[in-house]
Amino acid sequence: MTPSFEEWRPGKLSFLIRLLLGSGLALAACGAALLYAILRGEIADQHAKLTEHLREEMLFALPAMSGPAVVGEYSVIEQMVKARARQPVVARFAWIDNSGHPVAADGPDIKVEAPDWFVKWLDLPVLEEARPVVVGGEKYGSVTLRLNPAVSINRLWRGFWEELGILVLGTGLSIAVTLVVLHSGVQPLRALAASARRFGQGEYGVRVTVEGPPETAQCVQAFNSMASNIESLLGSLSRSEEKNRLLAMQVEQSNDAIFSHDQRGVVTSWNRGAARLYG
Repeated sequence: MTPSFEEWRPGKLSFLIRLLLGSGLALAACGAALLYAILRGEIADQHAKLTEHLREEMLFALPAMSGPAVVGEYSVIEQMVKARARQPVVARFAWIDNSGHPVAADGPDIKVEAPDWFVKWLDLPVLEEARPVVVGGEKYGSVTLRLNPAVSINRLWRGFWEELGILVLGTGLSIAVTLVVLHSGVQPLRALAASARRFGQGEYGVRVTVEGPPETAQCVQAFNSMASNIESLLGSLSRSEEKNRLLAMQVEQSNDAIFSHDQRGVVTSWNRGAARLYG
């Protein structure tokens, strides 16, 4: 049977469930904040690495292109362009001569593994830079380099799942440990409640074994002390009632006239002997 909404109200839930829900939500919130902070740091690192790679690649390409560009060795330039474009992070590498004729090559076609929402949230830009090839104050075309952020996005996506798995595992372990500790602490309380019900039904000799954490053990000891005192008091009352019954029987069976009266002299009780004597 599916629990109704009323049964899931905070006032209807047990202490154990409320504590587990509260700790679970707190751990989930802390885990989400930690994951967000880690990812923001990794995004900044990947952006810095892409920027540094673009800078280093341009520093290498400009001197390498200057010689073939001066003499117009297009075949050599084409080989160099294709070689630099084989790198996974390169989207397009090109040299454009002064007349606008390009010698270009596209980089590897790397698919983005992450979903669109993750890519939009990362907001990693496509870095691109163009610099002129200058030798002896003369311009011999320009080098254009565009980087592909797909490698960084895929690395961040895989890292996201690894970190999320670690956080989920840690949260699950924390909740499991909390459940075990709470169960060991709540079990004596359940035994105490059951013993209290039995005590209320007349089993005055019932006692609870002292176990569990110190706070629970103090409650159990207080109950056992109270039960012992009440049992002793009830025993004293029972013995007193027995004595009073015995005394009343002796008075009733006595041949002497015995009666009692209140402060105004009104007779309140008498025995058989008084009835025979006074009629």
